[in-house]
Amino acid sequence: MPARTAERRHADIWHALVKELDALGIQHANSRFGRYGPDLFAQTMQDRLLFEIKADATAADIQRALGQLQLYEHLGGQACRKIMVLPAAPGHTIARALSALGIELLLFERRGTSVRLDQPALRKLIAKAPGRVRGGKRGAGGEN
Repeated sequence: MPARTAERRHADIWHALVKELDALGIQHANSRFGRYGPDLFAQTMQDRLLFEIKADATAADIQRALGQLQLYEHLGGQACRKIMVLPAAPGHTIARALSALGIELLLFERRGTSVRLDQPALRKLIAKAPGRVRGGKRGAGGEN
């Protein structure tokens, strides 16, 4: 797939997520750490959320998202609830492994350029009681 098409698909998903967060009154930003850029941070009353969006759900996409979520949380210096945004749920074994690693999932559906997030799941993620965020407060020079 051409890079421009992939970027556009990612942007469509990002805009759909931002629209939903705005509708829920959730503050968000996409801060950068030098050349590294998380897709989106959001702040609820209880938690800081870190979203990583993937337009596809291949093994490489899931592995890349997992690494990005871990890295961005560490670079941000603050524990986050880490949320992987995917077009389809991974298989049961991978989903269990992601859950064990503290990764939550948010799914979306795509029709042409239209993107529909799983709104009930997003609301549940936002309303969820503070999770057990692994590692507590972190700094760029801290240990995992």
